[in-house]
Amino acid sequence: MSRDLSYPSKVANATGATDICNLWYNHYKTLFSSVGYESHTMEGILDDVSRPNTHDIKYVTCTEVRDILATMSNNKAGDSYGLCTEHYKLAGDLYCSLLAVCFNVMFVHGYVPVEATQTVICPTVKDKNDDLSDISNYRPIALATIFSKNFGTCFLESFT
Repeated sequence: MSRDLSYPSKVANATGATDICNLWYNHYKTLFSSVGYESHTMEGILDDVSRPNTHDIKYVTCTEVRDILATMSNNKAGDSYGLCTEHYKLAGDLYCSLLAVCFNVMFVHGYVPVEATQTVICPTVKDKNDDLSDISNYRPIALATIFSKNFGTCFLESFT
């Protein structure tokens, strides 16, 4: 199966790579930044959240991290750091152990570093046979980091 990797030279009124990139940035920045993350707002939210007793936390093991990685699909787009699922899968048990320790520390402290939540928003064509210069022929997809996908799954499984 061959993939057509050509890009349109015009989207809406934007032409050229830089203008088109700026168009998407401006088009999606309000859509994906609807929640404020100012420090005073976040401190207020955190003050209202009761932190669990450390005895209530289900800690993640290396085996659980490895099992979660095994369920993730290969040959998917890389994240904002250029890492793919295969990088994590091939890193081995020592790396899975370090991920488990990192996730457990994040559980205990209730803190996720901003770098772990970076997401790349990519416009994707809805209908390749339709007008590629029409901005409404695109939908956004978010490419989260592999780290955050693993953390999120570990977090969700810790409640089951």
